[in-house]
Amino acid sequence: FPIEKCESTDDGNVIVYGKATDGSVDSDEQIVDPDFSSKAIQEWLNTGANVRVQHNPSLYPAGVGIEVDHGGTGETWVKSLIVEPTAKTLVRNKALRAYSVGISRPKIVSDASARGG
Repeated sequence: FPIEKCESTDDGNVIVYGKATDGSVDSDEQIVDPDFSSKAIQEWLNTGANVRVQHNPSLYPAGVGIEVDHGGTGETWVKSLIVEPTAKTLVRNKALRAYSVGISRPKIVSDASARGG
């Protein structure tokens, strides 16, 4: 999902805001279950909310999640503070322009409405 809002803070960091998931079929032709994602994303926020570039644990963290908003229609929106210098440049120049959930060892279930499960 695209980053909806990007703004600079007074100290030069970047705050980004956008939808993390909504239960629709994604670019991997999968559906992230809204019941699962709302709990998992809240747990992510409560346990450090590490934001990564391209899900890569070998890179420095890009920043940290600072707020989660669960919409009434299965949507989950995330606000993050981006502090890593390269990540800030990539966000400001729209090279990084979307949120993506990263699920460790996902349980993939066959689903006729989503080819990827």
